[in-house]
Amino acid sequence: MLVRERVIQALEQQAGSFRGYQLAQHRDLDQCRQFLLEIAGWPARRLADTLAGMPAPGALPTAEHDAAGGAVIPFRAQWKNHEQARQWAMQVLMGRTTFAVDGSHIPPQRTMSIPVALIQIGWYENRHQPGGAYEKDVMVEVLPPAELGAGAGADLEQGWDERISLRRYVREVERVIAYMQAHAGEDPPPVVFFDGSLIASFAGRLSLEVQNAYASHTMRMVMASEDTGVPLIGYIDTSYARDMVEMLRAAGGACAGHLSDPILYAPLMRWGDRTPAYICARDDVVLSSYVDESSGRDFRRRICFTYLKTTADHPPARIEFPLWLLEAGRLDEVLDIVRAETVVGNGYPYPLETADAVAVLTMEDRERFYELFRQFAQRHDLPLRVSRKLLSKQQRRV
Repeated sequence: MLVRERVIQALEQQAGSFRGYQLAQHRDLDQCRQFLLEIAGWPARRLADTLAGMPAPGALPTAEHDAAGGAVIPFRAQWKNHEQARQWAMQVLMGRTTFAVDGSHIPPQRTMSIPVALIQIGWYENRHQPGGAYEKDVMVEVLPPAELGAGAGADLEQGWDERISLRRYVREVERVIAYMQAHAGEDPPPVVFFDGSLIASFAGRLSLEVQNAYASHTMRMVMASEDTGVPLIGYIDTSYARDMVEMLRAAGGACAGHLSDPILYAPLMRWGDRTPAYICARDDVVLSSYVDESSGRDFRRRICFTYLKTTADHPPARIEFPLWLLEAGRLDEVLDIVRAETVVGNGYPYPLETADAVAVLTMEDRERFYELFRQFAQRHDLPLRVSRKLLSKQQRRV
């Protein structure tokens, strides 16, 4: 139980530290932002020459660096109210299919004698046709003891939570790949939203086996987008990435190590504005493995990013996409679809919001699953023991 008065007292004791952090951040941001604006005026050739020889300078310029003529590409459409914005969004989306996947899971309970977990993958496809053609559905997978690393009579092995999270991620990626393959070559192609980064850096802290699995599946998803011609958007609503900050440091800028890209850009952007696209070139053990062994295709420098302002009062979202989208001249068209979906979703892409709602598993769902499993065990004469602790929790929540 949280004691309100003790928390307030502890926070007040650290007030000076918080104020110092804010002041230091503002000072560092001003210096770094000034250099960002200076770099935006450099020709891409000069910037590339400055970064030449550095194996991982954070980011590399694309043709958009010169074409943009500044640090931000303004969004030209303007509206007087949200109704006008929705009309614009409907015009952009009409006839364009969007698709998103999300997942959720129920972990095993140590209070049950038989370990069991459940994964649910939900997806949402909206074809944006008159009459409202759309599809919502889920795929459910039960993980028995053997899948959780628990032998007969044995406790769960260390790392079972990693295994479940990885399985869920793999199922999400497999669903995305299957969808893109089913719609290969369509014109216009659907736009696929992925809730997260196309650069699985988060896996760098995991075991090598798990890290390789995340890298391999994420790269396959990027490769499938390129092979099928289906645009893939990795959407990160709240990003702490610092690829641009690293690039500015590499180019000689005084940018403190604690800054992040979205904070750097935030005051320079209005709703709908975006930054020029850059290639991600971060120093990252996971990204460095994005090479397909069977074909030799190299994706280590084929994932781009831009920052897009999708709300009036929050830093921009980070948008990641395969380089082919820029090379094919389809980036602006696809980013308009992203903008339109964030208008419909009030600041967050509606397909991702809906896929999350389809996939989510609540506490009530957990209780229902445990009860269904108890009935299943009874039907199949499986000796299931449930601890008094779990029974007590269930009784208190009734």
